[in-house]
Amino acid sequence: MLVVSRPVKVLLLLSCLSSLSMSEAKSLKRPMDLSGEWRLKKVEGDLDQFFKDMGYSYLIRKAAALVMLALRKTEIITMDAFKFQCFEKGGSVSNPLHRQEFELKMGGNMISWIDPTGAVVDLRARWEDGTKQTLVFETGNENFPKYVKKYMKGEHMISTVQCIDKDGKLMPGVVVNVYEKVLKK
Repeated sequence: MLVVSRPVKVLLLLSCLSSLSMSEAKSLKRPMDLSGEWRLKKVEGDLDQFFKDMGYSYLIRKAAALVMLALRKTEIITMDAFKFQCFEKGGSVSNPLHRQEFELKMGGNMISWIDPTGAVVDLRARWEDGTKQTLVFETGNENFPKYVKKYMKGEHMISTVQCIDKDGKLMPGVVVNVYEKVLKK
């Protein structure tokens, strides 16, 4: 049996790590963890284009944008590298008292979910890439499926939303939801 001293083990490990590519090194990073309570702080982006992408008329787009800017929403998230659980409060255009709880397995099957308009759609979650630093949610069973990305930017959780066209390409309108963590007293 070969006995290797601690300094030699460290040198062997460093040698292996130095031979990794950047993408391989990034994949060693711990998966993003959004666990905690998050409150919607502000809504940004091109709301008019987003609602235009959904096929809304000019007047409906303007009214919808005003409603979006006034939404109140909280998400209580528990997650790990394999599953995402969320309890949502508020955030619905059709029902300000909206509440729903759901759990998704990363890369798993679609589940039924109530979107902000009150429609029941299919929802699936997956990691964007091997780094596990961005979550992607995709909806189905609706005229304009959505592509949602959740990631951390500094101390904020960012959630971007875009429509997907009939060819599976992202449409230009992007809604950016900025959340702040609720600190327990």
